[in-house]
Amino acid sequence: MKLERYWNAAFTTVTLLLACVTNANANHSIPENYTVGVYYFPGWKIAPPLFHKDPWRTIKKFPERQPAIGWYEDGDPAVAEWQNQKMAAAGINLVIYDWYWLPNVGVELDHAIESFRGLGNKRGVRYALMWANHSGAPKSHQEFVEIVNYWIGHYFSDPAYYKVERRPVVVIFAPIGLDSMAKAMGKSSNDLLVEADQLALKAGIPGIYFVAATEAVPGRADKMLPMAGYRALTAYNYQNGPTGENGLKRESRSYRELTLGYQESWEWILKNSPVPYWIPVTSGWDKRPWGGSDVPEHDQSTSTPNLFKEHLLSAKAVMDHDIRKTGRSVVICCWNEYGEGSYIEPTKKFGDAYINVVKDVFAK
Repeated sequence: MKLERYWNAAFTTVTLLLACVTNANANHSIPENYTVGVYYFPGWKIAPPLFHKDPWRTIKKFPERQPAIGWYEDGDPAVAEWQNQKMAAAGINLVIYDWYWLPNVGVELDHAIESFRGLGNKRGVRYALMWANHSGAPKSHQEFVEIVNYWIGHYFSDPAYYKVERRPVVVIFAPIGLDSMAKAMGKSSNDLLVEADQLALKAGIPGIYFVAATEAVPGRADKMLPMAGYRALTAYNYQNGPTGENGLKRESRSYRELTLGYQESWEWILKNSPVPYWIPVTSGWDKRPWGGSDVPEHDQSTSTPNLFKEHLLSAKAVMDHDIRKTGRSVVICCWNEYGEGSYIEPTKKFGDAYINVVKDVFAK
């Protein structure tokens, strides 16, 4: 009888523990599928004041980079349709558009995002903004409010806009730059993000999910940015290879060096930052069409489809190992950064090879 009572008590204890675990999981849902995002550079159109000449003219010196659809013009509905088909077929379900606001001008280079928004069938691909806030804005507090109100009025009510915890996502490209601008206004980054949340709340939106693009910098990724109110971290791209002797870092000289540097950043941020981290990945780096990198050898950081697949598999392993911190979210740089050598869009040379790798790793 004592043994029977022991087993009954043990069974009850295990049952209660399982119930607690079940309730905990219910409160912190684990995503079953991957969020596979890609950054989109909307710079392929003559668009003064930023582009007075054909932006493809320097890329054409590297004909292997020609898109499979040809030297297209951003904003063409047929181009948006083709790109959307390719993204959806690859399992890419989020496109993050580089978004520009110029002082005394307003929104620029929004032709690509507007053509995407105009698609009748987006095939399950959602979109978000990465505010490229290295263009000098906001110059004033009033301009910051104007920018946020533009997001609220123009994008956030769109059902196709990507949201996390019901909050529309905005990635901040240069959070340190935003902090400097805030200080020039007599404010802090936190002041601006809180005010943006309040503006959203007034419009019936439960806040904004701000994501900071950052390197693995102690004091920044682990303290400053989370304390400023960013809800998650990610990156547009990283440049360094792995840490060398005496803890020194340098720009990569090969794709393998570049991806090892990425892995170091993943590990450090996941270990040290208290907020979620969307794993950034890259298809490579070669800035020769735009004048080249300061260190010429850095432009040797180019991939092949097979090397890119190894990189994605490493990212996937990290995402699966720490599901709660990563949310199984990955962001690829980039769809079409042809001037920097970071692109997975189908090209004349590689065809669909790169997007097929994305599909093989994340969609199967």
